[in-house]
Amino acid sequence: METYIRLTFFVLILLVFIVQLYYLISNHVTLSKYRVADELPEANVPISVIISARNESKNLEEYLPYILEQNYPDFEVVVVNDCSSDDSYEVLEQMQVAYPNLKIVTITEHPVLRPVKNSP
Repeated sequence: METYIRLTFFVLILLVFIVQLYYLISNHVTLSKYRVADELPEANVPISVIISARNESKNLEEYLPYILEQNYPDFEVVVVNDCSSDDSYEVLEQMQVAYPNLKIVTITEHPVLRPVKNSP
């Protein structure tokens, strides 16, 4: 009885090995037929970079030119001036003169409306 169990176990392991070997060989044959293109097609998709800034005038002055001077054919940079109290807007306006692909969106704070309580 013990001999049959060992033989069955050996045949099962051999069968699993053969199936795995077949799978491995078939995948390598498929991958060997793959050909890489000599040259990648040029990407002409327009890109929008959106940056939110609140009181970041120094960082905008220092780092925004790196984004605006990138080498990509069609892109725009939208800077959302989020209720800044420093001179961020002035910095952005000066940069917009030099970089026509810079767009400025300004958000201003509005007073919070509070519900009026009715007196009994």
